Amino acid sequence: MFNGRIDTLPLHIKLLIVVLSALIYFESFRLNHFLFSDFQFTQRVHWVYLPAGLRLLLVLLFFDLGVAGIFFGSLMMNYSYFFDGDHVFALVVCGLVAFSAWLTRFLSLKWFDLGENLAGLSLGIVFKMALLLATLSSLMLQYWFYINGKTSDFLNSFMVMALGKFTGTLIVLSIFSVVLRSLREISSRREKS
Repeated sequence: MFNGRIDTLPLHIKLLIVVLSALIYFESFRLNHFLFSDFQFTQRVHWVYLPAGLRLLLVLLFFDLGVAGIFFGSLMMNYSYFFDGDHVFALVVCGLVAFSAWLTRFLSLKWFDLGENLAGLSLGIVFKMALLLATLSSLMLQYWFYINGKTSDFLNSFMVMALGKFTGTLIVLSIFSVVLRSLREISSRREKS
């Protein structure tokens, strides 16, 4: 958490954050497939989708650098697992994935009284952010899939994708919230000692 001062970091650190974010996001997809491959509704639509939670977490922690990392991680994912020869389709999917996380962060800071440094993060806010990300991301992606003939059942695919992203985001952000609260308590105890 850089409290809005990420722009002051040296270029090589910024690039490292982007690369690590991309790799973490890509590997979270592989982990999700390993853990939940039996819970896949259709291609790209999962009942539990942990990368959605990591997507939001990376944007919350690293701002625009997280967005860039998500975009590049999504490119790796799309070209490794889903590419069907349509570069424009793949690039738009990656853009929508990254943009939905950015938009969720932006709206969360505005609507849920969440500080830039994540001050005020609670399980209630995590729940709201997970619901917002799941809805925005699934709506954008399923609409794009539908108008490109990649899904024939917009409503069912949207609902399952939203549920999977909600569940995955809730899991990841709940764990992060508990860890963050614990770290703050440990730091507070040290300061009192």
